[in-house]
Formats: sequence, structure tokens, C-alpha cells
Amino acid sequence: MRVYPPECCTLDHSSYRHSFAAEVFMFGLMMAEAMERKASYHQYSTPNAVKMKLKGLRPELEKRMKHPEFGPLSDLIIRCWSASPDMRPSFSQICEEMKVIIGQHQSSHK
Repeated sequence: MRVYPPECCTLDHSSYRHSFAAEVFMFGLMMAEAMERKASYHQYSTPNAVKMKLKGLRPELEKRMKHPEFGPLSDLIIRCWSASPDMRPSFSQICEEMKVIIGQHQSSHK
């Protein structure tokens, strides 16, 4: 439940249909977990983590993720967490942005 999008966490599951937008939300959380080296909502019990998501609260990105070098990646992660599934990027958009982010990172470290 910790990585599920808010639309999966409601008590009324009858209106929910799995979507790529749900996968994008989970991908964004897992990307943040990989960058931060800790689980999302790690400091909360599962019920409290679900309540936070339903209230629109997302994990705080660590200070290093706010460094300008990580800015585009942080922005992408945050967009993946949008409360509105329609506002989340598609996986095609994510792939295109990741190519740019990786290209910028490689060129700045030559």
C-alpha cells in the first residue's frame, strides 16, 4: 500500500480501474526510493502513509535531491506523484525526459 497511488487507497474500490497513470505514480515513488536509499513514508505506519497520500501529502525529497544537478529529476519525480492521474506524465514522456537528464549529466561530468 505504501507505493500505491491515492486512487488505489480509497475504501470504494468499485470505481477504480488500474491504469498506466497508477504505474507512473508507483514508478515515481520507486525512483525517489532508489535516489534516497530509503522507503517512501518509512517513518509512518501503513495506515498513516495511506492517509497522507489521500490528503495529497507526498514524501519530502532529501536536501541532496534539491541540488540543481538533480532539479530535472526531482521535478519529474514530483510530477509522477500528481494527485490527478491525468496530470502525471506518460511513460513515453518519462523516457524522453530521462534521455535528456542522462545526457545532461554525462556531458557535465566529462
